[in-house]
Amino acid sequence: MNQIIRSLTIFLILISIVGVSYAAVAKLQEGKKFSGAELPNKFKDDFEKEVGKLQYADLFRTKKDDITKSDGGIRIDQQGSFPRGDKKKKFKVYNLQAQTNGKSSKTVSHIEVYETINAPTVADQNEVLSLAKEAFEKSKNSGKSYSVIPN
Repeated sequence: MNQIIRSLTIFLILISIVGVSYAAVAKLQEGKKFSGAELPNKFKDDFEKEVGKLQYADLFRTKKDDITKSDGGIRIDQQGSFPRGDKKKKFKVYNLQAQTNGKSSKTVSHIEVYETINAPTVADQNEVLSLAKEAFEKSKNSGKSYSVIPN
C-alpha cells in the first residue's frame, strides 16, 4: 500500500511540474487585411503540403528564399525581417508569406513571427510551430495577416 501511495505521489508531482512548465509560450494576434489574393482551388492541396513542411527553424531564417523548396503551385517564402519595439528594446519580426508560383506570383497568406518568443524546449518549439501553421491557415481564410507573438 505504501508503494502505491509513494508512486501516486511521485506521479502527481510530475504532473504538476509538467502542468506548470507547459504554460503557453506564444499566442496568435490578428492583424490587418493584406493586399493578397484568394487561394485558387487548384492550389489548396499544395498550400496544405507546403505549410505541413514547415519546421521550427524555418520561422526564424534570415535568408530571403523559398523556405519549403516547393514543387507545386504554392511556396512559403521568407521575405526577411523588420524591426519592432522602441529605441531601447528593438527586436526582429520575421515576415513569411505563402505565395503562388509563376511569373505573376500572388500572396495568399501572410504571417509574422516575433523573435522575442522564448521557446527553449522541444514542446515549446512545437507549440510555436503549430501556432505558425494555424496562422497561415487563418490568414488564407480571412485575408488578414496574423502574428505569432510571445504570450
